[in-house]
Parts: sequence; structure tokens; C-alpha cells
Amino acid sequence: MALIFSPKRMMRKFKRRLTLVRELPHADVVIVSIKKSGRTWLRAMLTRLFHDAYGTPTNLLLDADNHKALNPAAPTVLFAHDSDPVAAAGEMAADLSVYDGARVILLVRYPADTIVSLYHHYRNRKTGKRQRLAAASTIFEFSTRPAHGVHTVISFLNNWARYAKRNSNVFVVKYEDLHADTAGQLKTLAGLIGVPVTPDTLADAIGFASLENLRKLETQGFFNDVSLRKTEAANPDALKVRRGQVKGYTDYFTPAQCAEIERIIKEELDPWYGYHKPPAAACP
Repeated sequence: MALIFSPKRMMRKFKRRLTLVRELPHADVVIVSIKKSGRTWLRAMLTRLFHDAYGTPTNLLLDADNHKALNPAAPTVLFAHDSDPVAAAGEMAADLSVYDGARVILLVRYPADTIVSLYHHYRNRKTGKRQRLAAASTIFEFSTRPAHGVHTVISFLNNWARYAKRNSNVFVVKYEDLHADTAGQLKTLAGLIGVPVTPDTLADAIGFASLENLRKLETQGFFNDVSLRKTEAANPDALKVRRGQVKGYTDYFTPAQCAEIERIIKEELDPWYGYHKPPAAACP
């Protein structure tokens, strides 16, 4: 099942790009990722760091200049997916020259984990065409359908690899590294953004954005952002903050299916990311 061409969808994409071009010159940093790469977790940690540094509200999830509007000392941090992960892989070759001169943090995740998380997001949190697309497929079919699924995630990453290799304004942070050394990676990112931190504020931000606490806050409707609201009280997969694992994809596929997805990633993804081998152990 493929998404039918929609003029409304194309118009939304065009408007998002126009908004990005308009806001980029005013941002101190732009954090770019394809959906389901760990952005919510990172945003929550940064929001808490901003709270500790600038006294801004913890429930005001960081978004562009919303904290700067409350304290002029706060940096402007723009978040951009700048992609549609259910589009065809060939649609991921967007012109990235709009990022020339901007300080870019590119948040990436092993594509198998990204596509599994996306499947659950569409299946349990979306309505309309995206929900029907996931519901009509097994998770393996959704992940491997030709020119879509994990192929689209890989195409997005390859496009950014081509740009980053010839532009020194891109700093790459891996979701897996953020898990392995959260304090060290977060300190580095805070330095790039320009947020003062201490060991205590780093620990506070990490504790605040722990999986357990974010799940609790999401269930309570703590954040001002409607995207962080639970949609089905009895369904843990309906949480925006669902599992947050590295190599979690191995729980959803047979060994043969895992091997096929890992083969696709090894053959198609630019080895520049270091993902030519799966993170940690491969599928059982």
C-alpha cells in the first residue's frame, strides 16, 4: 500500500521548507533528524538544561525561540525533520544548501531501530493514511517495501552524508553514543549550542529525561506540546516515548528478517556513519 499523491501533502511540505528557510538565519543551532531518531529525548534534556540555566519553564518543550522569548540570554534552537519518512527514497535528495552557514547538529540512529519506531508511531499514534499504511502491513513488510521503509531512512542519511563531507558546519551525534555516554555527549552538545552546564545540571537533565520519568510526564499531560500526549491509555506502544532502546529492533523480526534488514543497511548506507556493522550484537 503506497501513499497516494496528495496536493495537500505537497503544499504542507512546501510550507515547512519556507518556514525553515525563514527561521534558519535567526537560529543559533538547528538540530536535524529524520523522525524517530531520539529527538524527543534530546529536546527534553535540553529543555531541562535551559530551565536550570535560564529559569525557563520545564514543561515548555524547547522549540526555536520560545525560551528566548522568556529570557533573551537563551539561545534559539531550531528543530527540523525536513523530510517525510513515508515518502519514496528518491524524494530524500532535498537541496541542503539552505543550511549553508548554519550550525547544524545532525542526530542519527541505526536505521533498523528508526523504522521499527516509526512503524509503531504510525500504527498507534496516527490516523488516516499513515495509520492505514502501517495497519495493512506486517512490521517487516513496512520496513522493507521497495523504495520505502528503511530505504527511505537510508536515503535521507546518505543525502546528509554527502552534504556533511564537504561542509564543516555539521556535527553528527549518534543516538547510540548518546545512550552510551549521555553526560559526555550532552555536555558537548550544550557547548555547541552555548548553554552553560555543570555536572549537577547535566545530571539533573539526564534524570528528568529518563525513560521512566518521560513516560510518566507524558501520561500526565505535563508538557505543553500536544505531540507528547498519550493517545491510548491501555496501549504502551501508543506513547510518544515508547522504549528508547538501542538494538530494540531485534525483538520484532525473525533471525532471517533481521539479517535481511541488516544486509540492506550494510549495502545501501554510506559507511561514513560507521553503521556498516549493527550496533552492539547482531540479530540472534
